[in-house]
Amino acid sequence: MSVRLREALREAAAGVPAYPVHDRAVRTARRTRWRTVAVVTAVLALVAAVPLTVRGDGRAAPTGAGGAALPDRLGLRRRRQ
Repeated sequence: MSVRLREALREAAAGVPAYPVHDRAVRTARRTRWRTVAVVTAVLALVAAVPLTVRGDGRAAPTGAGGAALPDRLGLRRRRQ
C-alpha cells in the first residue's frame, strides 16, 4: 500500500463517526455475567434446599392395613396409532 493511498483512506475515514462497539460489547458482557451469576445462585439455592426437603420430619406416607404392596393392575391406556 502506498503512502498516498494510506493518507487518502485516513482522510476519508476521519469524517465518518465512530460506532461505539467497545461500549456496547462491555454492556452486553456485564449483562450476561449478571444473568449467569443469578442462574448459578438460584441453582445453588435449590441444591441446598433439596437435602432439607428429602430429609423431612421423619414422617412417611401411610401404608395400607397389610403393609406396603404393589397394585394388581396398572391403569395405563394404550395409545392409538
